Amino acid sequence: MDGIGGERALLLRTTGEAKMTRHDSQGNRKAEPEARPYPERRNRFSLSNFSIARRLPILIGLLLIAIIFGSTWASYVGVKESALEVGRERLLNLTQQLANQSQQSLPIVLGRTFAAANDPAVHAFLRSPSSATRPGVQSILQQFSPTQDPNSLQVELWNIDRTLALIEPEDASPEPADLTNEFKQCATDPFRVVGPLRVVNSLVVYAAVAGVKDDAGKIVAYLVRWRRASPAASVRKQLADLLGSQAAVYYGNSQGDVWTDLEKAVPQPPVILGATLEVTHYMRDGNSVMALGRPIGGTPWFLIVEFPDAPLLAQAHRFLRRMLLIDFGLLVLGLVAGSALSRNITRPLRALTEAASTVSNGDDFHAVDI
Repeated sequence: MDGIGGERALLLRTTGEAKMTRHDSQGNRKAEPEARPYPERRNRFSLSNFSIARRLPILIGLLLIAIIFGSTWASYVGVKESALEVGRERLLNLTQQLANQSQQSLPIVLGRTFAAANDPAVHAFLRSPSSATRPGVQSILQQFSPTQDPNSLQVELWNIDRTLALIEPEDASPEPADLTNEFKQCATDPFRVVGPLRVVNSLVVYAAVAGVKDDAGKIVAYLVRWRRASPAASVRKQLADLLGSQAAVYYGNSQGDVWTDLEKAVPQPPVILGATLEVTHYMRDGNSVMALGRPIGGTPWFLIVEFPDAPLLAQAHRFLRRMLLIDFGLLVLGLVAGSALSRNITRPLRALTEAASTVSNGDDFHAVDI
């Protein structure tokens, strides 16, 4: 027995220290590879690792977050779109109003120009230019001098052969701009026209041109008034009161080559001219703005009014901040209520589980209140 026991002990020690063996189909022993320990599993975060008592408050909280903040965001988007729609409607009305006012004011300028061009003193000077007829026509032109019209630069009287007949102020030089197109338009009714905007000595100006007709209705000369495209300070203040201090107004040629903000020359706003004439949204100086353009009838000009979005969205942002504060309060209350509800649900389940464990251990008389 001792020998057999010793051999078995030796065999056990040997198999414990050496590789495990097995027999093949012929009875030969094969070496078994050493068993490798399983790698340790890392604990990953998962709801399945939590008990049901912890899962319920988390699920309730996630559900509350989705419902509360989802409804808040939907409400904010609705308020935001309503504010932008109101802004677009106001932009449309004001742009059309300004375009109509500009269209109505320019005929007044052209009417005065045409009346002065066909004054008898002008006809007398053109028939017989002399020192006797010169004072009469000068008095006519002086009504458009910078002292009488702050926006006026100078007035030029041109013969039909495109030679300069008279200029006011007398020490001024004629503008080198090509007025061939304007002169052609003045050859037909209504014999007056507003030219495109031009940049002259860093100033944005335009020419109001009227034809001088003889008794037979034939054009014999042209009267050209060069005027600044910037209104007086009082007019700019009226525009600011009408549009708001943060709005901007731009006038430019329909070809898009010259633009002004009524003070200086500026690049063309990124608005498609003469296309859909719909509200356009773009960024200016890092701020989102909306803009709308309208052509000015009877002129080669285009008007663009630009509104910043920030004042329009201020109310929507205040609404969002208030709703977020309310949402956080509701979320806290919901989490507290969810935690209490979870305890009420899981407490009987825990007691029932403990009772089932007790019954499985042989206690058949364990009562549980659920």
